[in-house]
Order: sequence, then structure tokens, then C-alpha cells
Amino acid sequence: MSATAGPGRFPRALERVGLGLLVGGIAAVWLIGNLAFNLPEVLDRRTAGHFMARVFDHFRYLEAGAALVLVLGIALARERAHRFALRFVGAFLLAALLGGEFFIASRMKELRPSPPASIEDLPKEDSRRRDFGRLHGAYFGCSAGILLLSLGLLATGPEPRPRPS
Repeated sequence: MSATAGPGRFPRALERVGLGLLVGGIAAVWLIGNLAFNLPEVLDRRTAGHFMARVFDHFRYLEAGAALVLVLGIALARERAHRFALRFVGAFLLAALLGGEFFIASRMKELRPSPPASIEDLPKEDSRRRDFGRLHGAYFGCSAGILLLSLGLLATGPEPRPRPS
């Protein structure tokens, strides 16, 4: 077997693909949101909010796919220390993804008024608007943590040792 194709390379490739999908997906959503809310000549805040709700509804599929690929790579890892570290970090990433998606995002969706109404239409003192803002901050925090952890893993992940010939 050559030094470029070993049993440790495929799991690491899966890990990196999963992490890359998470990083790219989160960065794309942040960029789309920044453009949607900061170009008032294109979208007003109400329309931008509805647009981003749709983006998030579809982004969960990318998150689920990335998590599946990452978990598969972790499950196939052979080196004991590498496998332990990845399982620990992978568990944290999955907890943040699942918590963000199934708890925070679903609660935000419940608070959001039906179109054409928007969170922006609620009075500032309305508890739904305040709760939505707090949940939005928590979701952003989960996303930032996932992004930073994924970038750290991509940057510092161990390389497989070359096999002796």
C-alpha cells in the first residue's frame, strides 16, 4: 500500500469533508444573512427575515449531512488517541448542532408570527420579540462555537503517519 493511501486516510478525509461542510455552510449562511439585512434597496427587514427563515429551514439538511459524514469518519478512525479526541469533540459538535436545531430554532419558529407578519411588527416590549432576540443570540453563539471548533479541528487535526514500506 502506498504512503498516500492508508487505512487512516479515508476516515480523516470524511472528518475533513464533514467539518468543511459545516464551516462552509455556516459561513455561507452568515454571508447571506449579512447581505439580506444590510441591502435595504434589495430586501426590507421583514422580507429579509422571512427569506432567512427559509434559508435556515433548508440549511438544517446540510448540517445533518455534514454531521453524518463527520460521525462516519469518527466511527472509522483507528488510532485510539485520535478516536477519543474526535469522539469528545464530535459529541460537543453534535450536541451544539442538535440543541441549536431542535431546541433553539424550533422555539424561534414557534415565536415567529405567520407571514406576512414579522418579528419586526411586534412591539418592542412584546415578550415574544424579546424571547426571539435571546434565542437568536443563543443560536448565533452555537453557530460561532461550531464554526470556531470546526476551523480549529481543520487547522490542527493530526496527519496520518506514513506506513513503512
